[in-house]
Amino acid sequence: MVGDKFFSLTLVAQDGIGAGQNVSFAYRITNKSAFNANNIVVNDDKLGLISGSPFSLAPGASHTLTANGLITQTTSNIATATSDACLAGTKATATVTVLQPPPCSVKQALYKIEDDKYKLKITNPGNTMVTLDTFVLNWPVGATYGAIKEIKLDGAIYKADRSPLAVTSGVTISSSNWTEAQVSKRQLDPGETRTLEVSFTSKYKKENCPGGTCLSGTATFVQGCSLELGQ
Repeated sequence: MVGDKFFSLTLVAQDGIGAGQNVSFAYRITNKSAFNANNIVVNDDKLGLISGSPFSLAPGASHTLTANGLITQTTSNIATATSDACLAGTKATATVTVLQPPPCSVKQALYKIEDDKYKLKITNPGNTMVTLDTFVLNWPVGATYGAIKEIKLDGAIYKADRSPLAVTSGVTISSSNWTEAQVSKRQLDPGETRTLEVSFTSKYKKENCPGGTCLSGTATFVQGCSLELGQ
C-alpha cells in the first residue's frame, strides 16, 4: 500500500474475554518518512474517529492512541491512519475472540425454617463465580407471611424499607431491585457456600410448613443457571 511507505500502524486489543465486556484497543503509529507528518487521523471501522486525532509526528517518531469498545461477540476491528501527505492511509487489523463461559451450577440445601424466616445453604460447586440476578418466592393463598422484609446473602442485599417494591408472594425481585449496590454481595466464588436468609413481615407457624414444602420459587444467576427453591 502507498500508505505503508509513510506510516506503520499497529493495532493491539485485549483478547479472550467474556461477552458483554469492554475491550481496550491501542493504536501505535510511527512516521517512517523523512518529513514531518501533519494532521494524522486514526479511524476504526467499529469505533469511528479515535480520540486524540489529529496529531503530528516528526520523522521516526511514534505515538499511541487508545480507545475502549463493548464486545458482545467475536469481532475484527480495522484501523486506518491518514495524514495530509498520505491520504491513501495505512491499515491494521485486530481480532477479539469472545470466550464462552463455562456452565454454572448452584446447589441448595434447606438449612432452617423459623416463624418468620426461611434459610437455605447455597453452594457454588463450579469453577466460575456466580452472581444472583433475580429472585421470586411463592407461598399459599391465606398464608400469613405478609411480605418479604429482608434478604441476606453476604449481608442484607434487599431491604423492604429501602425499596419501592413490595415483595409479596409471586413478585419478582429483578437485578435493578436489589437495595445493596455492591454486586459482590450477591456473588459466590467457586466452591463457596453461603446462607440465603429470607425474612418476612409476619410470622407463619413452621409446623404448618413441614420441610419447607409450602414455599416455592426460583433464583436465577447472571451466568445462566438457576435454583428451584423449596425443592
